[in-house]
Amino acid sequence: MCYSPKCMRLGFSPEGNPESPFFTLTRHKYDDGAIDVTVPTGFSTDLTSGIKCIGQILLLAAPFAAYYTPLLWVLFGVAVVTIIIRDPLGRHQRAALFHDYCYRNQESVDNDRFTADAIYRIMLKRDNVSALRSNISYLGLRLFGWIAWNKNKK
Repeated sequence: MCYSPKCMRLGFSPEGNPESPFFTLTRHKYDDGAIDVTVPTGFSTDLTSGIKCIGQILLLAAPFAAYYTPLLWVLFGVAVVTIIIRDPLGRHQRAALFHDYCYRNQESVDNDRFTADAIYRIMLKRDNVSALRSNISYLGLRLFGWIAWNKNKK
């Protein structure tokens, strides 16, 4: 399966908006029998829901790692390389698209942030994102996602 913006039928925003540089060229649908979410054509996104949260967790973990043991520092460095550098615009994109949509259109998940985050986690697993990366990004969303969720409340 291809995960690039081109394969996902995404275009670049004509305004060059750094906050949401991509927009959908077609509808995208998620339906697992219990939850049905459709991202409409023209929805703008940055495709980085999990990446931002991973960065926040790593920034919080750095002082802990540096203080307690060099081994944790090494693990921290490996996590940065594995999670961020190796796949900055990769398999997480489809999950990030739906997650961004659910956070901005909270009625799509009955105003339940847990459901939006669960869809993200399920899609990461279905798209074969590594367990390390998906668990860390999901943890980041659970810890820090309330900021974006509350910002988008209507």
